[in-house]
Amino acid sequence: MTKCIEDIRVLGLTGGMGSGKSTVSRILRELGWRLVDADEVTRALHGVCEICRAIERAFGEDAILFKDGRSMVNRRVLAQRAFASPEAVSQLNAIMRPALEREVRLRLASAPGRVVLDAALLFEAGWETWCDASVVVVCPESWRVVRICVRDGVDAEAARARLRHQMRDDERLRRADLIFYNTGSAARLERQVKRVFALPADEEGRRMEALPT
Repeated sequence: MTKCIEDIRVLGLTGGMGSGKSTVSRILRELGWRLVDADEVTRALHGVCEICRAIERAFGEDAILFKDGRSMVNRRVLAQRAFASPEAVSQLNAIMRPALEREVRLRLASAPGRVVLDAALLFEAGWETWCDASVVVVCPESWRVVRICVRDGVDAEAARARLRHQMRDDERLRRADLIFYNTGSAARLERQVKRVFALPADEEGRRMEALPT
């Protein structure tokens, strides 16, 4: 499928953990797109009392921290418990998703101009229906494991366990309007993004097409 970039107001951006999705998000912000980051919204909701209480009941008292007189989620403990099984992932989603969806939709509606919705679970949550087009960033799993280990301070098996609970890349690719292959340097990835989003429009308008490896 091809879509004219000039017709896009909300662009869905997704990819598995460690794929380089945040790098693409940063480049698009530099090109003038507004950002709604689902992870950022999630972190904000982790300080909401009702959500903290629900997480404490589901995942244990040590899943909550107390700082400056406020409750907040212990993200490391929560990740360990939530990614332990598919049932635990579903339990966490049931707690978080209603409030998360309300806040994300509010931010999308209130953001001026063109907006990127950066969401790892874009397709799993069905949020691509809120977007005019979707972009997927893909990267070899071995690279992603290393990045997750460095970023989150976990071992390789814990990183792989997190990836097992996410959608497979082949399913993401099937549903994407545009694909960025993060199989080289950061500069190469930036060139891919700017090749699509930073070039002047021709007479027929720029069109999004999956990029070759």
